[in-house]
Amino acid sequence: MTFFRGSFQGSLPLGDNFVSNLHILGSGTLASVHATFSGAATTFWTALKVYLPAGTVLDNIVTTELNPANGKNVSALVNAVGIIGTGVAPASPQQSCILVSLRTNNASKSGRGRQYFPAPVTVALDPTGSFNATAAAAVDTAYTAMMTTINGSAQLIIQHGGFTGKVNGVNQYVPLSGDPVTAAQVYRILATQRRRVNKVVRTHTA
Repeated sequence: MTFFRGSFQGSLPLGDNFVSNLHILGSGTLASVHATFSGAATTFWTALKVYLPAGTVLDNIVTTELNPANGKNVSALVNAVGIIGTGVAPASPQQSCILVSLRTNNASKSGRGRQYFPAPVTVALDPTGSFNATAAAAVDTAYTAMMTTINGSAQLIIQHGGFTGKVNGVNQYVPLSGDPVTAAQVYRILATQRRRVNKVVRTHTA
């Protein structure tokens, strides 16, 4: 079995970028896993884009094969897609995020995962500032459909392992493993990714 990372890569309204990753475990080739993931990811983003501003663009869908011996990238395939948000402006703050929570049969903290997507337009929020119920349900349905497609030939997982730091100056590595994702939920309270404004030019009052 081979470990893969699936990535959504794009640009945000204020000029910064975003990357949102998931992990897949499968016996297929990089080409076959990429074909499945990129197709499912495009369908998912087509459902998501109606809640995103025009300044948010999904530029690339990337699948990377990982080396289980050291967790490093082996090779990758890229689809340049250029999918533009079609939601009605204005946008929410760029550091806000639509949060998808992933669940597995592992009841410990390590059995849960999160995936952060770009901020929605404000018309997709309710008066309290939460992602409205209709929009959240639609994103939940689309994400679950993507997961079902991936699981038809591989397995969406919460990945574990990798480098854990140094002991006596020696890098310690835990072999890759993963818990199968069994369910996804969309949080209605928006999450925050502060690094998504790292490259934004700061402006201030006089």
